[in-house]
Amino acid sequence: MKRNGYTAAIAIAAVILAGCSSTPPGNDQNVQTDSTVTTVPDTSAVVETWAVTEATDLDPANAEAIVDGPDGTSQKAPSPINGIELSYYAIEVEIGDSFMPIVTMYPETASSSDKGEIWESADTSIATVDSQGTITGVSPGYTTVTVKSEKNPNVFAAVSVRVYDGDDYYGYDSGYDDDVVRRIELTYNSIDMDVGDTDMPYVTMHPSYAEDVSEIWTSSDENVATVDGKGNITAVAPGYAVITVKAAARPEIFTTVTVHVNGDLYLDRSTAAAETGAPAPSSEDEGGEGTEAPADDPDDLVSITKSDRPGAVHEIRLTFYSTEMEIGQTIMPIVTMLPDDAYDTSEIWTSSDENVATVDSKGNITAVGIGECIVTVQSESDPDVEANVSVKVRTSGSEPTYIDGIMIVNKSYPLPEDYNPGVDPTAQAAVDELITAAAREGLNIFVSSGFRSYERQKTIYDQYVERSGKEEADTYSARPGYSEHQTGLCFDLNSIDDTFAETKEYAWLKDHAHEYGFIIRFPEGKEDVTGYQFEAWHIRYLGVDTATKVYESGLCLEEYLGVDSRYPD
Repeated sequence: MKRNGYTAAIAIAAVILAGCSSTPPGNDQNVQTDSTVTTVPDTSAVVETWAVTEATDLDPANAEAIVDGPDGTSQKAPSPINGIELSYYAIEVEIGDSFMPIVTMYPETASSSDKGEIWESADTSIATVDSQGTITGVSPGYTTVTVKSEKNPNVFAAVSVRVYDGDDYYGYDSGYDDDVVRRIELTYNSIDMDVGDTDMPYVTMHPSYAEDVSEIWTSSDENVATVDGKGNITAVAPGYAVITVKAAARPEIFTTVTVHVNGDLYLDRSTAAAETGAPAPSSEDEGGEGTEAPADDPDDLVSITKSDRPGAVHEIRLTFYSTEMEIGQTIMPIVTMLPDDAYDTSEIWTSSDENVATVDSKGNITAVGIGECIVTVQSESDPDVEANVSVKVRTSGSEPTYIDGIMIVNKSYPLPEDYNPGVDPTAQAAVDELITAAAREGLNIFVSSGFRSYERQKTIYDQYVERSGKEEADTYSARPGYSEHQTGLCFDLNSIDDTFAETKEYAWLKDHAHEYGFIIRFPEGKEDVTGYQFEAWHIRYLGVDTATKVYESGLCLEEYLGVDSRYPD
């Protein structure tokens, strides 16, 4: 069974919030402002530490139970904790701010005394963490925060932390050009694998127009999991390891995947010798996977296995593990519980954020609000066995979407068909003022197109599709409901073609539009981000303060708000 965690990859402003949340602004702007290179925690000793020993050798403070071993001696029972899951695996935090991920230890039925946590920061000069898991930003840079099971430190999870200075969020004082990698996003940051499995997270380098997007992949413990130069992770042996991917151009920019390789864990006699004085094994003594140590030789390997009750559910499979939905939409994955002859296949369904998506007892997932969350199905007979669905909810277009007080309309965020405000009077007054100011400079600027209704945009778009085909039309014309013109906040000026970019009017507009509350909405070089070709003539009203901030950032509106622009289909 594979249980994938993920980043709230999708979008973050100052932090990827714990659990699920509505998408805040600025999540694509993870700009490193310090060249400190951090390392992931040392996980080279990821093996089970349950040792055969005499009862008199046990530390009473750590001994939860004494059991009879296969050789007839008394021994300490292993901690039941076999996995840790976090509500997020990568965060941004401003200097002085604090955030705390939600920790789930598995099995959830373990006693509270078994669920103690040990928190560590790889670089406390960048971020500290207290015993409760509260992460606090100290100085700009990147580091890794790790949580381990107190009773079984070989079980852990890691959080990639970026700390930024609030006065320099975009990092333009860092000495790097605008076209370098600022953040790395993976489709998941935690994975369960079986020995021999191979998997590869999909990597997105931000910004998308970075010149060098090459990657460096490393494993903290190649005895547990290896990774090649393309990010193919291969499970080698049971245990835990951290896989790290760095930007080759800026190795201080990185993120991680916590890998748990399932299977029986073994204690070899070299480990036992360190704890009990038992003789070290020879190569002939080593047992293979699934091999039980003979009862008459207590110095050989001790097999530690999960309870395989007859008829118990061992794995849950789903027809899909991620979905994008619109508000109001309902969808249900088909569940298969294995083995087929399991005696109890009843299910428990939960949502990590019911403000984003709810789920009923049958597994019907209903999108409620914009954001991301995880829907989980567990075996009622054994809640340790589960499967997750990553849910991303987009707007249904039932109402305009505002992010940080700014209405956003693009290929990801539509407007209702009946949204019909006409030209915004404040925007109209501002463009009149802009035209007057340009005239004082001897320039001729005029409005060619302003507000368009849903119906008018449909007519225009259909004509373009008929002329150019849908794929090409989508690069320069918005589908009905996805056009900024329907907001009443934008204007097309002068000639609506490429020749306008060569005029004195455009040269002035590019440098002065923000002074009147406007931005060039689809700037040159941002086509992959906005989803549209460069349009020198298209301006969008944001108000003077916001337009100035966007202008000075050098970002397009999608980058500034941390959102994407992609049609659902």
